[in-house]
Amino acid sequence: MARGDHLSVRRGWYTHHAIDLGDGYVVQYGRGVSGGVNATVQVSSYETFSKGRPLEVVDSPASYAAHEIALRALSCIGEQNYHLLWNNCEHFVSWCRSGHRQSQQVDHFMQTASEVVTKVAAGLVVTGAARLALKASSTLSTKAASRVATTPWLLAVDAAQLLAESTASALGREKNIAKRTGQAVGAGASAGIGALTAGPVGAALAVGLWAAGEAVGKALSSGARRPSA
Repeated sequence: MARGDHLSVRRGWYTHHAIDLGDGYVVQYGRGVSGGVNATVQVSSYETFSKGRPLEVVDSPASYAAHEIALRALSCIGEQNYHLLWNNCEHFVSWCRSGHRQSQQVDHFMQTASEVVTKVAAGLVVTGAARLALKASSTLSTKAASRVATTPWLLAVDAAQLLAESTASALGREKNIAKRTGQAVGAGASAGIGALTAGPVGAALAVGLWAAGEAVGKALSSGARRPSA
Protein backbone atom coordinates (compact mmCIF):
# COMPACT_ATOMS: atom_id res chain seq x y z
CA MET A 1 0.00 0.00 0.00
CA ALA A 2 1.30 3.44 -0.96
CA ARG A 3 0.32 7.10 -1.11
CA GLY A 4 -2.52 7.69 -3.57
CA ASP A 5 -3.64 4.07 -3.64
CA HIS A 6 -7.32 3.15 -3.79
CA LEU A 7 -8.05 1.09 -0.68
CA SER A 8 -11.20 -0.89 0.04
CA VAL A 9 -12.56 -3.01 2.85
CA ARG A 10 -15.58 -5.30 2.96
CA ARG A 11 -18.21 -4.26 5.48
CA GLY A 12 -20.91 -6.87 5.36
CA TRP A 13 -23.10 -6.30 2.30
CA TYR A 14 -21.12 -3.36 0.91
CA THR A 15 -17.51 -2.26 0.28
CA HIS A 16 -16.06 0.91 1.80
CA HIS A 17 -13.40 2.91 -0.09
CA ALA A 18 -10.67 5.42 0.76
CA ILE A 19 -7.50 7.11 -0.51
CA ASP A 20 -4.26 5.95 1.10
CA LEU A 21 -2.05 8.75 2.44
CA GLY A 22 0.87 6.33 2.68
CA ASP A 23 1.60 6.95 6.37
CA GLY A 24 -0.87 4.66 8.08
CA TYR A 25 -3.78 7.01 7.42
CA VAL A 26 -6.45 7.34 4.74
CA VAL A 27 -8.94 9.95 3.55
CA GLN A 28 -12.42 8.49 3.60
CA TYR A 29 -16.01 9.64 3.17
CA GLY A 30 -17.22 8.11 6.41
CA ARG A 31 -20.11 8.32 8.83
CA GLY A 32 -19.76 8.23 12.60
CA VAL A 33 -15.99 8.80 12.58
CA SER A 34 -14.57 10.99 15.36
CA GLY A 35 -18.01 11.27 16.89
CA GLY A 36 -19.58 12.74 13.76
CA VAL A 37 -23.14 11.97 12.77
CA ASN A 38 -23.15 13.04 9.12
CA ALA A 39 -20.91 11.34 6.57
CA THR A 40 -17.84 13.56 6.23
CA VAL A 41 -14.61 13.52 4.26
CA GLN A 42 -11.93 13.10 6.91
CA VAL A 43 -8.58 11.56 7.77
CA SER A 44 -8.73 8.22 9.58
CA SER A 45 -6.19 5.63 10.64
CA TYR A 46 -5.98 2.25 8.92
CA GLU A 47 -7.48 0.72 12.05
CA THR A 48 -10.48 3.05 12.08
CA PHE A 49 -11.07 2.60 8.36
CA SER A 50 -10.72 -1.19 8.32
CA LYS A 51 -12.48 -1.94 11.62
CA GLY A 52 -10.39 -5.08 11.91
CA ARG A 53 -11.11 -6.33 8.39
CA PRO A 54 -8.49 -6.96 5.65
CA LEU A 55 -7.54 -3.99 3.48
CA GLU A 56 -7.31 -4.42 -0.29
CA VAL A 57 -5.65 -2.26 -2.96
CA VAL A 58 -8.03 -1.64 -5.88
CA ASP A 59 -6.56 -1.26 -9.37
CA SER A 60 -8.82 1.64 -10.39
CA PRO A 61 -8.11 4.21 -13.15
CA ALA A 62 -5.82 7.10 -12.20
CA SER A 63 -5.21 10.30 -14.16
CA TYR A 64 -2.97 11.96 -11.57
CA ALA A 65 0.32 11.26 -9.85
CA ALA A 66 0.19 9.73 -6.38
CA HIS A 67 0.92 12.99 -4.53
CA GLU A 68 -1.74 14.82 -6.58
CA ILE A 69 -4.32 12.16 -5.74
CA ALA A 70 -3.57 12.56 -2.04
CA LEU A 71 -3.78 16.36 -2.30
CA ARG A 72 -7.13 16.15 -4.10
CA ALA A 73 -8.44 13.94 -1.31
CA LEU A 74 -7.12 16.25 1.41
CA SER A 75 -8.65 19.28 -0.34
CA CYS A 76 -12.11 17.84 0.36
CA ILE A 77 -11.67 17.46 4.13
CA GLY A 78 -14.85 18.55 5.88
CA GLU A 79 -17.18 18.02 2.90
CA GLN A 80 -20.63 16.73 3.92
CA ASN A 81 -22.40 16.27 0.58
CA TYR A 82 -22.63 12.48 0.80
CA HIS A 83 -25.30 10.72 -1.25
CA LEU A 84 -25.60 6.95 -1.40
CA LEU A 85 -26.38 6.86 -5.13
CA TRP A 86 -24.55 9.90 -6.52
CA ASN A 87 -21.73 10.89 -4.16
CA ASN A 88 -20.70 7.97 -1.95
CA CYS A 89 -17.24 6.88 -0.76
CA GLU A 90 -16.45 5.14 -4.06
CA HIS A 91 -17.53 8.18 -6.10
CA PHE A 92 -15.18 10.26 -3.93
CA VAL A 93 -12.19 7.96 -4.44
CA SER A 94 -12.88 7.76 -8.17
CA TRP A 95 -12.92 11.57 -8.40
CA CYS A 96 -9.65 11.87 -6.45
CA ARG A 97 -7.88 9.44 -8.78
CA SER A 98 -9.43 10.09 -12.19
CA GLY A 99 -11.46 13.30 -12.01
CA HIS A 100 -14.67 11.37 -12.67
CA ARG A 101 -17.23 10.23 -10.12
CA GLN A 102 -18.07 6.58 -10.62
CA SER A 103 -19.25 3.78 -8.36
CA GLN A 104 -19.18 0.19 -9.58
CA GLN A 105 -21.36 -0.78 -6.62
CA VAL A 106 -24.11 1.63 -7.69
CA ASP A 107 -23.71 0.75 -11.37
CA HIS A 108 -24.01 -2.96 -10.57
CA PHE A 109 -27.06 -2.36 -8.40
CA MET A 110 -28.78 -0.25 -11.06
CA GLN A 111 -27.94 -2.78 -13.80
CA THR A 112 -29.26 -5.69 -11.75
CA ALA A 113 -32.41 -3.78 -10.84
CA SER A 114 -32.90 -2.78 -14.46
CA GLU A 115 -32.55 -6.37 -15.67
CA VAL A 116 -35.09 -7.63 -13.17
CA VAL A 117 -37.50 -4.81 -13.85
CA THR A 118 -37.13 -5.17 -17.63
CA LYS A 119 -38.34 -8.77 -17.43
CA VAL A 120 -41.40 -7.61 -15.52
CA ALA A 121 -41.86 -4.62 -17.81
CA ALA A 122 -41.96 -6.83 -20.90
CA GLY A 123 -45.41 -8.02 -19.86
CA LEU A 124 -46.63 -4.44 -19.55
CA VAL A 125 -46.00 -3.72 -23.22
CA VAL A 126 -49.31 -5.36 -24.12
CA THR A 127 -51.33 -3.44 -21.52
CA GLY A 128 -53.48 -0.41 -22.16
CA ALA A 129 -50.87 1.86 -20.61
CA ALA A 130 -48.23 0.49 -22.96
CA ARG A 131 -50.46 0.95 -26.01
CA LEU A 132 -51.13 4.52 -24.93
CA ALA A 133 -47.39 5.11 -24.50
CA LEU A 134 -46.64 3.80 -27.98
CA LYS A 135 -48.99 6.42 -29.42
CA ALA A 136 -47.32 9.26 -27.50
CA SER A 137 -44.85 11.45 -29.37
CA SER A 138 -42.74 12.89 -26.53
CA THR A 139 -40.44 11.30 -23.97
CA LEU A 140 -42.44 12.73 -21.10
CA SER A 141 -45.80 11.43 -22.30
CA THR A 142 -44.32 7.98 -23.04
CA LYS A 143 -42.90 7.59 -19.57
CA ALA A 144 -45.89 9.17 -17.89
CA ALA A 145 -48.30 6.79 -19.58
CA SER A 146 -46.19 3.81 -18.59
CA ARG A 147 -46.39 4.88 -14.95
CA VAL A 148 -50.09 5.66 -14.67
CA ALA A 149 -50.64 2.32 -12.96
CA THR A 150 -48.04 3.06 -10.25
CA THR A 151 -48.30 6.38 -8.40
CA PRO A 152 -49.40 9.86 -9.60
CA TRP A 153 -46.50 11.73 -8.01
CA LEU A 154 -44.06 9.97 -10.35
CA LEU A 155 -45.48 12.12 -13.15
CA ALA A 156 -44.08 15.18 -11.39
CA VAL A 157 -40.76 13.37 -10.99
CA ASP A 158 -40.74 12.70 -14.75
CA ALA A 159 -41.31 16.37 -15.46
CA ALA A 160 -38.43 17.38 -13.18
CA GLN A 161 -36.18 14.74 -14.76
CA LEU A 162 -36.98 15.86 -18.30
CA LEU A 163 -36.45 19.51 -17.35
CA ALA A 164 -33.04 18.73 -15.84
CA GLU A 165 -32.00 16.73 -18.90
CA SER A 166 -33.17 19.47 -21.27
CA THR A 167 -31.40 22.15 -19.25
CA ALA A 168 -28.14 20.17 -19.26
CA SER A 169 -28.42 19.77 -23.04
CA ALA A 170 -29.06 23.47 -23.47
CA LEU A 171 -25.91 24.19 -21.48
CA GLY A 172 -23.89 22.16 -23.96
CA ARG A 173 -23.49 18.93 -22.00
CA GLU A 174 -22.99 15.72 -23.96
CA LYS A 175 -26.13 13.65 -24.57
CA ASN A 176 -25.14 10.85 -22.17
CA ILE A 177 -24.14 13.31 -19.45
CA ALA A 178 -27.38 15.25 -19.88
CA LYS A 179 -29.35 12.01 -19.64
CA ARG A 180 -27.52 10.95 -16.47
CA THR A 181 -28.14 14.39 -15.00
CA GLY A 182 -31.86 13.94 -15.60
CA GLN A 183 -31.74 10.45 -14.11
CA ALA A 184 -29.98 11.75 -11.03
CA VAL A 185 -32.74 14.30 -10.52
CA GLY A 186 -35.43 11.67 -11.16
CA ALA A 187 -34.01 9.13 -8.74
CA GLY A 188 -33.25 11.78 -6.12
CA ALA A 189 -36.71 13.29 -6.31
CA SER A 190 -38.30 9.84 -6.08
CA ALA A 191 -36.22 8.95 -3.03
CA GLY A 192 -37.04 12.29 -1.37
CA ILE A 193 -40.77 11.95 -1.91
CA GLY A 194 -40.72 8.33 -0.80
CA ALA A 195 -38.77 9.22 2.34
CA LEU A 196 -41.23 11.98 3.24
CA THR A 197 -44.09 9.54 2.74
CA ALA A 198 -42.80 6.44 4.52
CA GLY A 199 -39.22 6.96 5.67
CA PRO A 200 -36.29 4.83 4.41
CA VAL A 201 -38.59 2.03 3.27
CA GLY A 202 -40.63 4.51 1.26
CA ALA A 203 -37.46 5.94 -0.28
CA ALA A 204 -36.30 2.48 -1.39
CA LEU A 205 -39.73 1.65 -2.80
CA ALA A 206 -39.94 4.98 -4.64
CA VAL A 207 -36.51 4.50 -6.25
CA GLY A 208 -37.61 0.99 -7.27
CA LEU A 209 -40.73 2.38 -8.94
CA TRP A 210 -38.65 5.06 -10.63
CA ALA A 211 -36.25 2.40 -11.97
CA ALA A 212 -39.23 0.39 -13.19
CA GLY A 213 -40.55 3.42 -15.06
CA GLU A 214 -37.15 3.97 -16.65
CA ALA A 215 -37.03 0.36 -17.83
CA VAL A 216 -40.58 0.48 -19.21
CA GLY A 217 -39.94 3.79 -20.92
CA LYS A 218 -36.79 2.43 -22.51
CA ALA A 219 -38.57 -0.72 -23.68
CA LEU A 220 -41.47 1.24 -25.11
CA SER A 221 -39.24 3.74 -26.86
CA SER A 222 -37.21 0.94 -28.42
CA GLY A 223 -40.39 -0.73 -29.62
CA ALA A 224 -41.72 2.50 -31.09
CA ARG A 225 -38.49 3.06 -33.02
CA ARG A 226 -38.31 -0.50 -34.37
CA PRO A 227 -39.43 -0.54 -38.04
CA SER A 228 -42.41 -2.66 -38.98
CA ALA A 229 -41.76 -5.90 -40.86
